[in-house]
Amino acid sequence: MVGEPAPAHLHPAPFAPATAAAHEDDGGFPIRDEVFSTGMAESPAGAEPRGRELSWLDWVALIALVAGGLNCGLIAAVNLDVFAKILPHAAATRAAQGLIGLAALHCVVLLFRWGGEAPD
Repeated sequence: MVGEPAPAHLHPAPFAPATAAAHEDDGGFPIRDEVFSTGMAESPAGAEPRGRELSWLDWVALIALVAGGLNCGLIAAVNLDVFAKILPHAAATRAAQGLIGLAALHCVVLLFRWGGEAPD
């Protein structure tokens, strides 16, 4: 209910007021009693994330996509393929680039999932 403190399993975060009640102190100045909440409960291990929360697979895909994008930028800018330098064989480089392609597909699905949500 409104005005009740957050349950013990939620970790309050500063600067995220959930509800507020206003009243005046003895000098007539307004005081706001705010209940702070992150709006996100801790989910059990392996549970599906809600809303815009990211799962571990989402994070891995985003990090791989950023790494692949930076590698493509370095190839275009200074003709430096970092993956080819780091990975010992051409097959390993090709496999890494294939995984980055799969991560990009996952990120497309992630964007459509975010786009289909109702605005807050």
